[in-house]
Amino acid sequence: MKATQKISFLLALACVFVCICGCASSSAPASSSAGSAASGSGEAGGIVESQIVIGTSTSGGTWQPIGIAMSQLWNESSGSNCSISASTSDGGNENILRLGTNDQQFAMCATATCLEAMNKSGSFEGMDVYDDFLVMFNMYPTVFQMPVLKTSGIESIWDITGKSINLGAAGSGSRSMNVAILKALGIDESSFDSQAISHSNAIDMVIDEKMDGYMIVGDSGQSHQMKAMSSNKMIMLGLGSGPNGDEDIATVISKEPYFYELTIPANTYPDQDYDVKTVAQGTLLICRSDISEELVYEFTKLVWENLDYLETFNAVFSQMSLEDACNVGGLPMHPGAIRYFEEVGVL
Repeated sequence: MKATQKISFLLALACVFVCICGCASSSAPASSSAGSAASGSGEAGGIVESQIVIGTSTSGGTWQPIGIAMSQLWNESSGSNCSISASTSDGGNENILRLGTNDQQFAMCATATCLEAMNKSGSFEGMDVYDDFLVMFNMYPTVFQMPVLKTSGIESIWDITGKSINLGAAGSGSRSMNVAILKALGIDESSFDSQAISHSNAIDMVIDEKMDGYMIVGDSGQSHQMKAMSSNKMIMLGLGSGPNGDEDIATVISKEPYFYELTIPANTYPDQDYDVKTVAQGTLLICRSDISEELVYEFTKLVWENLDYLETFNAVFSQMSLEDACNVGGLPMHPGAIRYFEEVGVL
């Protein structure tokens, strides 16, 4: 091929590439105004960071796809040279620890886990744990659920004595919340065969009838529980299940006031034609306190103004509401987040 022909071919190929890239990003939301100001430099517009990692959950957990969706929204639409990625972890407890080592700068965490870290209590008792973090916003309710085998004879949380029950992987936020609920009720972990494995492994063991059930604090409709309930071998229980359910809910809320009563509607899961009374708490997005105000403001603004777009990635975004965004259990909020929520009249 002659040199002129080669040049013409390469130019044509480059044009095709540009057109394809332009079409691929056409469905993403438009850039925010201040985010566009940051496009020339990592420090423009007050954004000084170049790389942010969001701590999420184990693969298959709800937090992982949420983190991926928010990261993708930012990278496609912010116009900033600061890139954001989502990282898997064992959940809230590990996310707190990784904030401390700066391996993560944003993280998802249950309200109670954040309070334990701040107060050096619960699973963080006696630890020199990082507590210099701030809340960006409350996302959605994290719900206590207890799927058990129909053949196990378990009808309430009080029936787990002598049974094999998974509380979640060591270091996970779900496990620490399950332990807090048991302690509030005065149920000793030694009274049953307590397991500490991942929820995905626990589900397989329960379906194979090698374990009686598991406790999880996660969103209602989560894929873990969908898989478990699709087996038609299990019944979904909550803290309000059983003859003393209302009393159990009241006891836990009185001792752990970040919880509140919630009902999982019938047909949320396969083989569940009944309401499930239980408790829930907020799922928070938190960050290191040294993250710039402008970055947190722009990220918060972008997420809350594009919930419809984010719902196309994960239905859990439909559970987010501005009215609850600042219900963070009394924890301190980041100035960038405060600025946005004051602008929209929530604060």
